[in-house]
Formats: sequence, C-alpha cells, structure tokens
Amino acid sequence: MPPKNGNAEIKFHFFDDSYIIRKFDFNQKEGGLIYIPIDHGQAEHEISYHSANDYHPTPVLLPKYKDEKKRTLISDEIINLSLAEIIVPIPICRFTTNIAPKRKYRTKDQHWAIELSDRYNTADIYIAGKDYNFEEMSKKFPMILNFLFPITTVDFLVYGSGMATEPIFNKMFENKKPIVAFQSTIVGDYQFFCRTYQLFKTDAFRMYSKEEYSNNNFIEFFNNIDYLDLLATTNIAYKLTPSKTTPIKSAYEYDLENLKKIGFRRKSILKLEKRFSKKKKLYEELKKFRSGIIMGS
Repeated sequence: MPPKNGNAEIKFHFFDDSYIIRKFDFNQKEGGLIYIPIDHGQAEHEISYHSANDYHPTPVLLPKYKDEKKRTLISDEIINLSLAEIIVPIPICRFTTNIAPKRKYRTKDQHWAIELSDRYNTADIYIAGKDYNFEEMSKKFPMILNFLFPITTVDFLVYGSGMATEPIFNKMFENKKPIVAFQSTIVGDYQFFCRTYQLFKTDAFRMYSKEEYSNNNFIEFFNNIDYLDLLATTNIAYKLTPSKTTPIKSAYEYDLENLKKIGFRRKSILKLEKRFSKKKKLYEELKKFRSGIIMGS
C-alpha cells in the first residue's frame, strides 16, 4: 500500500479462506518461551499491516472483509515499518502451505512468485527499502547480518537461534547440490527477502510436531519489535575441543569489535553498545528460554 508518514504499509490478499491466522505475543509469565502463539480465526479476504498513523497511534494488524463486518484487531505487538537506516530487514510474516488454492494464479507485472514444494512449504518474508545494501551492511555487522540472519528462521524469536538454524541446515544436508536458502528482489519501492524450508516436526518441544502444521495453511505474525535486539544478543561460542569452548559472547560484541577495526564512528558504536547491553541485561532478567550457537573451530 502507499506509505504513510514515511513508513511502509502492506496488504495481504488471499485466494480463499484456508489460512489460519496465528500471532505470537509476548509471554507475560516468568520463564518459558519469550512469545506464545494465539490464533485469530481464518483469513477471510485481506489483512493489512499499518504503521502508526493518524488513525492508529501504534502499528496494527487488521483484517479486512468483503462485507462491512467490524474489523477486529489481530495484533498491535508489531513494529513501525520505518525502513531508513535499518541494520537487518524487518520480518513481516511466515506462511506454511499444505492445501493448494483451487484458483489458478496468473502472473502480473511487479509480482515476485515464491515457489514452494510439498517438502519445503514454509516461507519467511522480510522487508527493507529498495536502497538497502545487504553486502555493505554485512561488512559492518558480519556476525548479526552476514552469519545469523541468513541461516536463522524467523521463529528464533520463540526458540532462539540455535534451534532456528536447524531447518536451513537440514535443507542443506538433504540436498546433494547447492541450495538457495535465501532470496531477495525489489518490488516497487521495497526490497523483499524470503527463505523457504520445512518446519522441524520431530521435536515434541516445538509446536510444529502437532498435526495441524501438516494439515492446515497458516499465516503467522511474530512480535517483531525486538527482532534486531534478540538477534544481536544471541549467545555464540566457538568449539576448541569436544569438551571446551571459547567464553560465551553475544553476536553484537563480535560486531562492535569489527566496527572498531574498520574505523566506524565512535559515537555510533557507543550508542549501539548501550542499546544492546541494556537489552541483554533485560532478557537475562526475564529468564526466558533462548538457544544459542556453538560454532565448530
């Protein structure tokens, strides 16, 4: 949709009502997972992602119906789509398709068709401005952006990066030829990023082990407000021996060291350090489950 107040806005249009709307809100209870799933019925026609504007003081997700039915709020735990000077693309949604639509899709100009298969039927969608330069930003933030972001599925927000890398690594190991785990394209004024994979269904700890994720279509909206901060504070260690690792450090600590080496502005480094260290302390106090990553030497 046309931007408002300089922020992007998005509309989702559905061929049919086969998609279950699931959102992930902050878990107010002590311990456990950071976010919990809450269902919001079927996607009957359209859903709109509004950044804050004159009608909505905070960003909101709203359904839109073909008739004049009252629009009931889906979620207000989402971030403004302010795309200027972002470090990482902003996650918009994830969809899983088990039931193909009966209507045939017809290609149109400025459409980007994302091909799913029976096996790799889940996709994460992210957005950035059309001028966003992934390569240049990766040189500044090699751990957060160049390493973690491409291999970490959007549900790292729920389970942590360690568990969220498994679908991508499984896809790599299952294919003898190189795979495309991550794609991007420019559509109009925006740059969209997408990764496709299969949900990890053999682990009873994760919600995907339930049959509903094999039998239904889902569109899921994650609380993306703290997306960058949670990615930046992911714990990472390097394996030295089978039983010994380097001291645990957050991803942002590696990247701040890199920024100092390349001569990045000291004021900006201090600002990022203050932001991420404050968030790291907050997350530790919440005592939520978050899986980190141990990298081979």
